[in-house]
Amino acid sequence: MGHHRRSVHTAAAVALFSASFASAQPHPDTGEPLVRASVHAEHTGIAPGQTVWIGVRFEVADGWHTYWPGQNDTGFGTVVNPSGPASVTFGPIQWPAPRRYVSPGNILDHVYEKSVLILVPATLATDATPGDQIELNFALDWLVCKELCIPGDDTVRLTLPVTAEPGEPNTSLAAEFAAARARLPHENSEPERIVTVDWQGEHAIVRARGAHHMAFYPDSRSSRVADLLSSGVAESDTLRLQMRGESPTLSGYVEVTLHDQRSRIFRVKSDPRNPN
Repeated sequence: MGHHRRSVHTAAAVALFSASFASAQPHPDTGEPLVRASVHAEHTGIAPGQTVWIGVRFEVADGWHTYWPGQNDTGFGTVVNPSGPASVTFGPIQWPAPRRYVSPGNILDHVYEKSVLILVPATLATDATPGDQIELNFALDWLVCKELCIPGDDTVRLTLPVTAEPGEPNTSLAAEFAAARARLPHENSEPERIVTVDWQGEHAIVRARGAHHMAFYPDSRSSRVADLLSSGVAESDTLRLQMRGESPTLSGYVEVTLHDQRSRIFRVKSDPRNPN
């Protein structure tokens, strides 16, 4: 499906350490917005040299979904493009793990439903002046689908005061930020490495110690997996993934459900020359 931008003319008022809201794409039956986007800071201000996490929230109408910016059979991934004054540096955007979504015809996508909070770290320069205010802008593109798909875009804005001391946590958002972090990948490192990858020719053998369910979500850097619909999920501690291409690379998230029913997400990146 082609990707095009559409203008949204809804004005949004911006208050200190509060969110600006945007909406687009009315529901074909109810007229309510299919997607509502807003932006929120984890702290009520930002001090010189401080890093504050910003959450870009997408609220999606019941029964509809947007797309993770990894591999999908159909829709394009949501785009979050932050900008601000020269005094602000943005770190890598943190995308919570998606859900597998199978459409008729065995079409597999990796999606977000209902609500998702995308996390963006913003660091203020050490020479910033307390008492100033900074405005952060987030240009957004998304595709929302059910029986039909509609592309949308908007820009949400957030104003934060520059404070002499680190800003206080915004306690009303603590649970939401914690839930988003619970869907972010853990470091899969020694000495407690849970996920391992071995290669047998073109197959990546992914094992997770103590798991009874596994799912693999390939990102945009990963080689394609043959029959990902079937091989990308297992009710066991092992995934056997047949990688396509002459120089295969496995890259993405592995979601592991342990025998105590805890679900954990791990980032994996491996190739036959650099297994992990």
